[in-house]
This record gives sequence, structure tokens and C-alpha cells, in this order.
Amino acid sequence: FGRLPFCLHTSLFVRSIFPRICSFSTQPNDSGPLQKSERVAKKVSRTGIFSRRQAEELIRQGRVTIDGKKANDLFVAKKDSVIEIDGHRIPEPDKTRIWIHNKKPSVLVSHVTDPDKRPTLFPILRQMGLPPHLISVGRLDYRSEGLLLLTNNGELARFLEKPSSGFEREYVVQVQGKVTPRKLRSLRKEKVVNGIRYKEMVVKIVVPMKTRGAVELKEVEDMETGPRTWLKLSLTEGKNREIRQVMEPVHLRVSRLMRTRYGPYTIAQVPSSGSVVEVDPSPVLPLFRKFKLAEKESDDSTTKKDEGIRAVEKRKKFQETKMKKLNKSRTRAKNVNGKSQNERIPIKRSKKEKKDASPNIVAK
Repeated sequence: FGRLPFCLHTSLFVRSIFPRICSFSTQPNDSGPLQKSERVAKKVSRTGIFSRRQAEELIRQGRVTIDGKKANDLFVAKKDSVIEIDGHRIPEPDKTRIWIHNKKPSVLVSHVTDPDKRPTLFPILRQMGLPPHLISVGRLDYRSEGLLLLTNNGELARFLEKPSSGFEREYVVQVQGKVTPRKLRSLRKEKVVNGIRYKEMVVKIVVPMKTRGAVELKEVEDMETGPRTWLKLSLTEGKNREIRQVMEPVHLRVSRLMRTRYGPYTIAQVPSSGSVVEVDPSPVLPLFRKFKLAEKESDDSTTKKDEGIRAVEKRKKFQETKMKKLNKSRTRAKNVNGKSQNERIPIKRSKKEKKDASPNIVAK
């Protein structure tokens, strides 16, 4: 190595023996996020054959193996891990796909059958040839209609639902009751209804207009209307029955509610009510990748912070234990010096000292 400092000699020697361990390169991995490990149940569910709960149940039954070993809930799978169910290797995870469904009213968005025997959405979609385990992005209640996004990627569905993603939802609502400028100003403000906080929303009056055989909604200025009015609302969050809830304090009742847009996807992309169309996911995937990257960095920083907290707590506990032992030894030394009978250290004496200390015995 030539005339180099001893520490540098050692560093080069170790790195020459363990190049993989000591590689401090900051260049990103070419394989990207595909090398990220994930739980076995999640990887099994992404094949589209089983749901997440079904995959977890298969693992509990001991029917899932990873690289020849029986898997449990704590097992983590990598990209090149071999996962088998009952001895059969699972297929590769399906690519991310998105569908738009034009939901009819009086249909329940649910995977299971309804106790009241109302029609449920996902059994209908399976009959139409869609994959069995789809996830809806948000929900539309039983009486609502319009655009409903469906995907086979649970993380993407969660990302699209988050208000922080910034994807705007647009609704067309018919309300019963007189609409006034004062009521419109109240609807646009942030408010609390029944203990739940709702964010600001864009509310405009619209009038249906027929043009070339199609009905279009024309926006008009704020004014007092008759007993039935059409409104267009835009919001970035989708709490349970949010629009119906915010209408109650201003004495307006929703008679019809239809979602017309969700982010870059519109109801015009679906030909008719009750139909479903697969669309290109590329408009949302770049933001989704940024979200995953930010989430990973946040998790890493949280993990480092937790490790630092645990290290401090461990050090503190060690210091406390050390102080307790020190205080105990000081107390013992004090008791011995004070001639305490409880913890007196035995003193070695000669035979003569013992004889002199013993009481005189009088012979009979």
C-alpha cells in the first residue's frame, strides 16, 4: 500500500476482504423499489388470486412456504424469493391496473352479500369478467351514483384516498330547498357538523342545458333559486356521507348525488350507467412513486429516531443500575464502620484472643 497511515492500511485491508459489507457507495440500486422486501401475505395477495385475509389464513394453516421453509406472519419475501402454496409456485404479481365503473343507484359497494338482500357491486363485477379481488377507491353510498375507481393495488387505492394526495373529487348534486347566497357562503367554509370537521369546498350553482342532444351543466352566478337546484361541488376529501351531512345545517336535502370526476378520470370515459372500462394508470403512477419514496424515507427516519431513543433509554437504565450498586456498596461500608450488627464483616481472631474473650468456667 506504500507509505500510508496505519488506519488507512487497516481500512483498505478490511475492504479488500469484505467488499460487499464495506461498500459505502451512495449510488442507487438499478433494480429500484422492486428489490424492496415485503410481507408474504402481501405478495401473495398481489397475484390477484387471493385476498389479503385469505393469504393470512393460508399462512396460519401452514400451507405457504418461502424458499422451502414453512412461512409465518413474520416472514418477509424478497423479489427473488420462491413462494409456494400447497407445493405450487404462485405466479408473478399482476401489474397495477385501474378501472372506472359508472355505478347505478341502489347498489351496495360491498364484497359480501347483504343481509337485506340488496344487490352488491363486486359479485356483479365478477360476473362481468373482472378480477375477483379488486379494491374500490373510496365509496359511494347505496343511493349515490356515478364514477367509482377500482384497482388491484391496495397501496395505490390508499394513496388516491388520502386528502394529502391532492386529487379533487367533483360531484353534481340535486338539492331540495331554496338556495341563497348566504347558504352558499356557509357551504364553502370549513365547518364542524355533529363533531366532525369538514374542509372547505367549492360550491357553484349549475343549470342543465341541452346542446346537440347531450345535457351539459352551465355554471351561473350566486342567486336565490327555487325549490329544486343543481349544485356542483369540488372537494379533496371523502368522509362518510360528507355532502349529505354538510347540507343538513343549511336545511337542504339531497335528492340525487352523482360523482362526475376523480382526479384525472371523468365519468365521460364510461359509455353508460352500470358499465366498466379499464383506463391507463400512468396519470397517477408518477405521484404514487413519489409518495412511496417519501413514505419509505419517513419510515427510515422514524426507525433511526426510535433506535436513538432506545439507545438513550438503554444507557439511562445502565446508569441507574450502576448507581444502585454503588449506593448499596456505600450503605454496606457505612454500616460496617458504624458497628452495625446486621452486616458485620467477620473478623479473624487468634486462639489466644478467643480464649481470653470466653467467660471463665468454674469447675465443680
